Amino acid sequence: MLYAVSLVDDLRPLSTWVRFGIQFAVAGLILGVALGPLQPLAGRWTGTLSVWLQLGAVGYWLLALWFVGLINVYNFMDGIDGIAGLQAVVAGAAWAVIGTVLGLPLVQLVGAVVAAAALGFLTLNWHPAKIFMGDAGSTVLGFFFAALPFLATVEAGGRLDLVRSLTIGAILVWPFLADGIFTFLRRLKNRENVLQAHRSHLYQRLVIAGHSHTRVTVTYGCLAVLGALLVLPLIKPSSQGSSPVPAALGVLAAAFLALWRWTIRSEARRSAN
Repeated sequence: MLYAVSLVDDLRPLSTWVRFGIQFAVAGLILGVALGPLQPLAGRWTGTLSVWLQLGAVGYWLLALWFVGLINVYNFMDGIDGIAGLQAVVAGAAWAVIGTVLGLPLVQLVGAVVAAAALGFLTLNWHPAKIFMGDAGSTVLGFFFAALPFLATVEAGGRLDLVRSLTIGAILVWPFLADGIFTFLRRLKNRENVLQAHRSHLYQRLVIAGHSHTRVTVTYGCLAVLGALLVLPLIKPSSQGSSPVPAALGVLAAAFLALWRWTIRSEARRSAN
């Protein structure tokens, strides 16, 4: 469904609300399979998740926004040669490793296939690119990385709760999420039309400031690798009872601050010249 509507949109632009409608429908299908109906939702998993999902319908909407948000963020971040493909290689490979460690063959397979497909695509999409994935490719990749936490939780059968799985999934694509959310909030603050095409993402601003596609893409790829390394302690619960999440978030916040400062300094240098 996502691929078809996105392919049509690549050839003949569709209404934003048509695309959102399909995306929410897909999210609803996945949530219905993974979580079941609203009533027994709170009792499906124990621990933090069971408390959180007692929100019922609100919890479903929040999880649906995870899907739709990541699908669109991935689409928005596909704006320079290689960046979306390289992120997919790193995150897909990380999910393949997670599937291997936890004994989740389907997660391992999906992660490996996504990584391998993206790596093959990169041979023609690296700067200067000969082909582009378009919305049909980027939205499907966003869907895979939104769905993999649910697939992992269901396949693990209680060994991996959804909160931890979603945390892992978010960290594996954190450069895209951080750039996308930061830019969205910044444009919202400036009262800009957030649904209108623009060139104000940090990666776009870096290119406009004079950095090459390759340098910016490799930078985001390194940030993605950092996220993949930080999820390793999250794969299995800690026997000491302490959570590695706050430390991981602190490292990622510092990395994003460094990216932001690099962007500002690059723009200042460009203006001075």
